[in-house]
Amino acid sequence: MNLAYKSMGLSESEAIDYAVSKLTFGATKGLIGEIKSEGLENWLEKQLSLASKYSFEKEVESRFPITKLSIKEIAKTYPSPGISLILMGIKFRKDKKFKKELEEKLLVNEMLATINASVANVDRRAIYELEGGEFLRKYFEELEFGNFMELMYQLRAQKLYRAVHSPFQIQETLADFWFNHLNVSITRVNDTAPYVLSYDQDVIRANVLGHFDKMLKASAHHPAMLIYLDNNHSNADESSQTLDRRKPPAKKLLESEFRQFLQMPGINENYARELLELHTLGVDGGYTQNDVEELSRILSGWKVNPLLIRFHWLLSFFIKQGIKKNKKSFLDGAFFFDSTHHDSGSKTFLGRRFSEKGGYEQGIQAIETLAAHPSTAQFISAKLVKRFVSDDAPQSLIDKVAKAYTSSAGHIPTMMRNLLEAKEFWDPKHAHVKVKTPFEYVASALRSSEAKISSEQEALQWIVRMGEPIYGYQVPTGFPDTKTYWTTGTGLINRMKFADALTSSKIAGIQLPAEFRTSEWKRELSSPRFQKQ
Repeated sequence: MNLAYKSMGLSESEAIDYAVSKLTFGATKGLIGEIKSEGLENWLEKQLSLASKYSFEKEVESRFPITKLSIKEIAKTYPSPGISLILMGIKFRKDKKFKKELEEKLLVNEMLATINASVANVDRRAIYELEGGEFLRKYFEELEFGNFMELMYQLRAQKLYRAVHSPFQIQETLADFWFNHLNVSITRVNDTAPYVLSYDQDVIRANVLGHFDKMLKASAHHPAMLIYLDNNHSNADESSQTLDRRKPPAKKLLESEFRQFLQMPGINENYARELLELHTLGVDGGYTQNDVEELSRILSGWKVNPLLIRFHWLLSFFIKQGIKKNKKSFLDGAFFFDSTHHDSGSKTFLGRRFSEKGGYEQGIQAIETLAAHPSTAQFISAKLVKRFVSDDAPQSLIDKVAKAYTSSAGHIPTMMRNLLEAKEFWDPKHAHVKVKTPFEYVASALRSSEAKISSEQEALQWIVRMGEPIYGYQVPTGFPDTKTYWTTGTGLINRMKFADALTSSKIAGIQLPAEFRTSEWKRELSSPRFQKQ
């Protein structure tokens, strides 16, 4: 790596401080010493390599055991509140006492509202510990359901723990960037939320030093995205041909507990639209409404494996048998291609004709086309430069990163190397111009203060108060990445309050060394400079 900081008038020491500010979650004495010892170029190369993170990953898994679970294990042990109630209803449908208690004690809408608020506020109490849900404890225990709230806590706590403690800081900032780019949200507590931990680990972190098209494909196949943007219920219209013959749903099923799992005809455009507008080409990337419609048809039948839900074994058997009968349907882990709901008619997308009777492979071809498109290279490069350099991203640097994207087939480390080698990156005018998000601010405060953390809960609650509920941005755009969004009066006041609470040892689960429990350090954490990168 050939860094250009000297030509921009920076000494090595100044370049180290600049790189740490832009690329990590904050400086520590140990980090600065490590970079000086290794040399800045060598340290950056190590950060962008697939170096073994085994020891740190074991540390994360030890502290947050749920992170060790597969998506299937999470789905069966920590189902969403709504699915939990449905499965209880199925399991205990002949239990008169259960039915009576359900009718007399459970106000479903009020309970779900309480659960939503509890998740938003990082409350770890189980559903049956919340007011009105106490009688559910024995039923949860009999079904061996884990504490869904604990899943939500560990999801967010592991992210903060990684940001504060990971030796692979650039991989952490990249994971934060790419999750925000391909955003899903735990605000959909009853369907998307249980799958977000797997999405973070298996889609984002698994591909953060790989190629963008692979990450994009992983996102398109993952339950969190398929549910969040409604592709799980995107089916060929009633008049359209499908790869395998559809069977109309039985009337009894429509009236039963299983009615919400039925797949009714009708294309849903949500995922296709956001795939074009937010994930690849950008709103001005050269597509039309017809392209949205055709891509929706191409991706019809892309669904979540229905067997992730812990149905009665007999129902699971019938689901498996039904899938086997359809020659072109298949299950792959948590993904399900449903040939009976895939629109197999001819389509034209971005000027390319997709022939009649096409199936799953056409979705892959469409995603690869999008990943290789020049508009995607520009759109993603602009966001990357904006994140790591300035809100006013220099077009010359965007073009360099876009060129690297195209030449490397979207290889993320290659894009980052080209960004870091460019003179524009090292221009001193870009120093301390990016305002830290609340998550970045809290993580950097904890890192710089050498905090010992026994519980992340209150720190996470402070981040919520500052305006950034982690994994909780409801709309698919992801959190805005601009100074104006993060400099509201309430948000800044809460940053000052956090600095006071941190240095006064008033945040449960966090302890600072004596040298950082001072008014001088509180002023440092409250200073305008500390708010910026």
